[in-house]
Amino acid sequence: MNCSKLYLGQEVKNYKEMCKLLRENEYEGNSKKSQLKEWCRYFGYEKAGQKFLIKDIYNEPLPKTDRRINGNNSVYIAYIELLLMKYLAAKPGNNCELVKKDLYLNLFMVNQNYILYADEKNRGALIKNIDGMTQFDVRDFYRRVPTRLDKILVSALNNLRNRFLIEYCEEYVVVEKDGDTELHRTAADNEVSYIIKTKNKVLENLELQSMVQIYYRFSRKKFFNLTNKVFLRERNWLYVYKQYKIIFIGDEIKNNIPVAEFEYAKNELNKKIVEVLCKQAVSQFCRNIDIYSDRQEQIVDEHKADEMFWGTLPDYALEQKNEKYKLHPKYVQNQNKLVDYLIKLNAIPL
Repeated sequence: MNCSKLYLGQEVKNYKEMCKLLRENEYEGNSKKSQLKEWCRYFGYEKAGQKFLIKDIYNEPLPKTDRRINGNNSVYIAYIELLLMKYLAAKPGNNCELVKKDLYLNLFMVNQNYILYADEKNRGALIKNIDGMTQFDVRDFYRRVPTRLDKILVSALNNLRNRFLIEYCEEYVVVEKDGDTELHRTAADNEVSYIIKTKNKVLENLELQSMVQIYYRFSRKKFFNLTNKVFLRERNWLYVYKQYKIIFIGDEIKNNIPVAEFEYAKNELNKKIVEVLCKQAVSQFCRNIDIYSDRQEQIVDEHKADEMFWGTLPDYALEQKNEKYKLHPKYVQNQNKLVDYLIKLNAIPL
């Protein structure tokens, strides 16, 4: 299988085109089902109608024997398990609610800077204080990294659930005005139905089909601004967000975890995440160069008979709506700088 033509956020219009890109034969019935499962070893995708939306591309194929259990995320699970157990052990009772960013922080998957600069209003400092940094670099970082972090986190939570150590679910939280304060409460079932219906309408209005497209077309801020405007107008809600509710076995969780082991897990998990994010940036850059070179050759072939065509093909001639853009030469270097500032523990302040 040749995945060199794939890139993060890519939209492939149908199965036939996917086979063409991957240089694979087309199949039907059970053979096709087996082929689709095999593709999942090499890249993560989401279906939207007939379209394939590329969510992730793995540096190494998932082993056939364990891809349905932990896959490429198994290296993180032992560390996350220990860190999460330590965190839960300090909680009273047997349940807690956490938004995703708090889980990332408490599991030492990111540092505080990552949370601060996730808000686009604060990103000017990154661009100003990191030499050579561009707005595109920061936006692309916050486009690709959350997908990878979420995949690692969910794999670990599912592993703990499968061993009956925890149960967890995602809940919608509605935020309303209560005098001068904000009231946060869990959405009722009928309100959840309204929330997803509203999101679906906004998605259609933006001519998009999934959250994958929202992230990879840099439309996240626009999407949530539009949905929040509808919530405010129709329900008088300020905004809505998701949180994890984790229920755990109190007696089992509260076993003593040695401090030295905890410190080791904290540092090793963060180190592994740094490594995979840096590798992903290199892989994405190399794929981009290959795809862009092929596109350039195609355009040259299409225009070589044109009397007005001469010299070097300009970059803008290669750009097409919804297709891959050309990454600048310092892309990998800048992505690694962002990993240093936003992911690594004990990062140097800006």
